Amino acid sequence: MIDNCDVVNYLLKKFKNDYDAGILNGFKSNYAMCWPDMKLLEDILNLVEINLKDDNLNYCDHIINTLTIRKNGDIVLCCYDLTGKIILENINDESLKNSWNRKLYRELRVAIESKIYLSICNCCNVIKQDKKYIYLKTKGDII
Repeated sequence: MIDNCDVVNYLLKKFKNDYDAGILNGFKSNYAMCWPDMKLLEDILNLVEINLKDDNLNYCDHIINTLTIRKNGDIVLCCYDLTGKIILENINDESLKNSWNRKLYRELRVAIESKIYLSICNCCNVIKQDKKYIYLKTKGDII
């Protein structure tokens, strides 16, 4: 299984020579959401915390508009449930239509739409006012 640290290490190894040679000077580091349960490589990533006091920004529509299916067929609450903490169904056991219309899934959609979130949602940037983002450190930041 590949985790986020493996991906970052792979990218650093693959592009390090180009970066050191100045070929990637135009590279722009974008902010990315610090996903729940994400381990940070502090030597190459910066963490930025932003507090937003706007209730209109703290609304989740993932479970209402999307369906997240993991590689093994598990349908999970949303794409931010990286470790499959809440498995609703397995697509190999039930049709997509039946899974989507299942009573539990309907109740979850109504709850989330009403901003009644599950405990797993407590660490999600989509609904929290205290947002956490990461970005790659610049060449000058990396020692």
